[in-house]
Amino acid sequence: MDEELFNSIKDNALGWEFDWFAFDKKGQIGMFTTFYGCIVPSQVWESYENYGNTLNYFIGLQPELTPEQILDSIPGQTNDWKEYAKTGLFAHNYESTDYGATKDYYELKVKPEKPLLKADLKLEKQYIEAMPVLDVEFGVDTQINSKGIEKLLIT
Repeated sequence: MDEELFNSIKDNALGWEFDWFAFDKKGQIGMFTTFYGCIVPSQVWESYENYGNTLNYFIGLQPELTPEQILDSIPGQTNDWKEYAKTGLFAHNYESTDYGATKDYYELKVKPEKPLLKADLKLEKQYIEAMPVLDVEFGVDTQINSKGIEKLLIT
């Protein structure tokens, strides 16, 4: 992803799939797939450099584990989530079939056997500090309200 695409998604996320990352209160790492204008924490949009380097880091991780549990099987759509879970990330997907009218949350799709923790990251400090921290526990809190995501931020 280049900076121009990042800014286009930032300005108008409708129709774009966008992956972002956050820590939970235990230091575990979650990956969130969003689309159709779902709310993304404002902290994610603050810097293309921080986001791009974080994204490249997580994409570059070599999968070592198998997913502990597939929580919702959608044929043909779980491969990305499985790959992230193999690297120790909790994989969430934005759930809405009606643009948030009745369903408007991130749902846990795959959880890792062994979670990757903030302390395990070999990522520059500025990129770690740029990632949002949510007042939830990935794996326990399986649905995270999209519209309330900013209220869950720990500063």
